[in-house]
Amino acid sequence: MKSIRLTVGILGVIVAGCSSSGGAPAGGSPTGTTSQAVTINIAENDWLSAKLNDQIAKILLSEQMGINVTLTPATTTDQWTRVASGELHVSLEVWPSGHPDEMKSDLGKTVEDGGLLGPLAKVGWFVPTYMLTAHPSLATWQGLQDPAVVQSLQAPGTGTKGQFLGGDPKWVQYDQEMITNLGLDLTVQFSGSEDATLAELDSAYSRRRPLLFYLWSPHWALAKYDLTMVTLPTYTDDCWSKAASNGINCDYPTDRLFKMLWPGLKDYSPKAYQFLKNMSYTTKDQIDMMGDVQLHGATVEGAARTWLGAHQDVWQKWLPQ
Repeated sequence: MKSIRLTVGILGVIVAGCSSSGGAPAGGSPTGTTSQAVTINIAENDWLSAKLNDQIAKILLSEQMGINVTLTPATTTDQWTRVASGELHVSLEVWPSGHPDEMKSDLGKTVEDGGLLGPLAKVGWFVPTYMLTAHPSLATWQGLQDPAVVQSLQAPGTGTKGQFLGGDPKWVQYDQEMITNLGLDLTVQFSGSEDATLAELDSAYSRRRPLLFYLWSPHWALAKYDLTMVTLPTYTDDCWSKAASNGINCDYPTDRLFKMLWPGLKDYSPKAYQFLKNMSYTTKDQIDMMGDVQLHGATVEGAARTWLGAHQDVWQKWLPQ
């Protein structure tokens, strides 16, 4: 797998057309009516693309279909049992690579696959590209074997080891496992959240300091900063099957993000069920909205409404006939 280098120039074109205005509501009167007793409970995950998905769904369900919607905070792990039980009705952005056990287990059979959301996604290890000037070998994981690189990554609390900056410890991630199995002299320290990681990145970037950190694509930061994804050993299904025994020593896979539904949703609210099954857009759509929030100052709801105002031809096809 070649090193992935995403620059401001590439993704800047993608987000350039975004507007920071709130945009018009989805518009029109509801296309159908639903008993007010019916409320769709959406799992609200804590990263930006997921929040945007949730707003898109909430606006259309409530304003186009007359269905009440609640957004309920949920983690990537507890949402599986909560969707299976019907406490939550849908999670709109599930990353299969983070849940190999759930995907294979009986639990994976107690939730319904709601179909692909559309975007392709990839978790990875990133460094600011300026680090490759002094250490070109950092384009691949072997560059992290260099004692000089390890020393440059040392941080308070890491001792003689280099720091790998993780995000929220509640996220499903295998970085310390990979580090150990690849024999790297690094240790994971968690920033605590996506926002905290991005603050660390901004601080390091402004001073051109070394930083190795967990991030994913699509992400608005790839439009603002010149970052390089470090090439890890090539992903294989066999490698990933070793998650239960802490044996992963390869890259994260490319994820086809999908939606997870409560199996009873089809009977509980057939119209909401069909809408959520139909909901699907592109990686570019997500990047446009994320850029609107982070680069142009829009709110999450405002970015969602701007996208809806410009893409009626897309979302009209999601509405049940």
